[in-house]
Parts: sequence; C-alpha cells; structure tokens
Amino acid sequence: QGFSGSPSVGILSTHPPTRCGLATFSAALSDGLTVNGADVSVVRVADQSPTSSARVIGELVNGSTTSVAATSELLNQSDVAVIQHEYGIYGGVDGDEVVDIIGGLRIPSIVVAHTVLKDPTPHQRSVLEEVAARADQVVVMSEAASHRLCRVFDIDRRKVTTIPHGATVLTHPSATRPSRPTASTWRPA
Repeated sequence: QGFSGSPSVGILSTHPPTRCGLATFSAALSDGLTVNGADVSVVRVADQSPTSSARVIGELVNGSTTSVAATSELLNQSDVAVIQHEYGIYGGVDGDEVVDIIGGLRIPSIVVAHTVLKDPTPHQRSVLEEVAARADQVVVMSEAASHRLCRVFDIDRRKVTTIPHGATVLTHPSATRPSRPTASTWRPA
C-alpha cells in the first residue's frame, strides 16, 4: 500500500514502564520508526503501572471484550498495525484474545512472533496459526524460528519474513576494549 506523507504505525504490545524484554523491544521499535519518519502510536497491554508516554493512545485490558474491540479500533486509526505476539501477554487461554483483535482490523497487520514453540500444545498451535492466518505478514527474528514456524505450524510460508535479532559488532579499533571481554547473548525462540 502506498502512503502519502509519513506513514502512521500502531503498535500493540507491553510498553514501558512495564519491565520486560517485549516492552523494551517495542519502545526501541517505536523510537526507530519515529526516527525514520513514521508517526507511531502504541496501545499498551495494561499492567497496573501508569505510563507518561505521549505515544500511548490506549490500553488493552485483558479479559474485557469491550477493551478488545476498542483496541482494534485504536489500531485502525493507523496505516498499519504491528502486533507483538507472545503467548503470555494477552488474555484468554494461551493469549487467544489477540486473535479477535487482529480479526477486528481493517488495515494491514504485521505480527512479530517472539516465541515459536518447538512442541506447542494443540491450543498454542491453533492460536499462532490463526494469528498468522489473519495477519498480512509474520516476522520472526532467527532462521531457526522461521524454519520451525514453517515446519511445525500450518501457515502460509510466503507471509514469513526473518529480520535477525542482535547487535552490530563494532569494527572500529577505538571502539573495542581489549582488556575487557564483551559478550552478547540471545537464545532464538
């Protein structure tokens, strides 16, 4: 889809001040998109901690059908929705309320699958398959996750894109500190 002017992006996720990796990831994604010209708004998964971020335009209250519908409508105000998927952050069994949120979208959606289980339960499998079926694109952050998603789950492989997770290795000599080793770790989902 072509955009006139700056695209607007609605993100659904946990978000600071929530202390979790997904909240940090979403804040960094918001910052990166904004620096690159996007108008970013966030619908934050409510967790009892108030936020002062001007980007947060609403909160999803898990277990509330009214909030699920309102979340879809808030995201529909953007040109594209980016849904952070992790089984444990959304309401319902295995976070299945997110299926209704994506189902209520009238705009393109991108799902970032943070956890691709090797041995999902039947319900976990059906949740992720339904999320992927309703999304326009599914992003994973490792080749291992991509292969697992396409091998273990019944999804349209053409929708899957891998954007590697990780840090850039500094190559400039003045940026290294030979007296102190540096380690960066991450375990693919």
